[in-house]
Amino acid sequence: MTPNEEEGLTQFPRPSRRLDEELDRSPPSIRRRGAVSSGVLARFAFAFSLIALFLVLFRDPLGPIYRFNWNAFGSGLEGYDFSSPSGALKSELKMQANNDFRAAIELSRRLGGRLAKEKFNTLEIKKEVEVQVPEERRRARLNAKKGGKTRPVKLLFITYKRDGESRNSVESFEKDEDTGFWKPAHVLSYEIEDIDKELAKEMRDWEKE
Repeated sequence: MTPNEEEGLTQFPRPSRRLDEELDRSPPSIRRRGAVSSGVLARFAFAFSLIALFLVLFRDPLGPIYRFNWNAFGSGLEGYDFSSPSGALKSELKMQANNDFRAAIELSRRLGGRLAKEKFNTLEIKKEVEVQVPEERRRARLNAKKGGKTRPVKLLFITYKRDGESRNSVESFEKDEDTGFWKPAHVLSYEIEDIDKELAKEMRDWEKE
């Protein structure tokens, strides 16, 4: 295109900087309305979360929607009877049906809390061993001989005190695939016999000492 042709084109004025700034800025009234709307939505969200928490804590999961349990965490062992075997069975079932976490915690503390505290305070881990254990525990020996699938298990040789007396034990743990947490595996020496006879004998000897 020649310079003459360019001169013949209609020239439109460029918008001023002030006009650009005014277009970018929203009117104050709109900004105020947006701020108010955000605040209202935040209050509604907070209110709904409180209502949801209230329903989770106090609504009776086994009853109709309008029935509430105002003691969300239970009432302790006051409403349970553990003075006889039949009473203990009924109380445990009642505790489970009511989701009475407070009573379950209190029962655990009374029955084994002292021993668990003593074991924790005196615990010493003397040795840690990793071993591949067959997945099917009931057919452990058969699987071990035929090369069946195995899972890694950690064996902990520990010492602790129970009622003031020193004890030895072998605790076993395996990793949960979903969470990555280590959990009790409850592996016994007979499951290790065909995998590592010396280790199985060491486990038995350790627990006899």
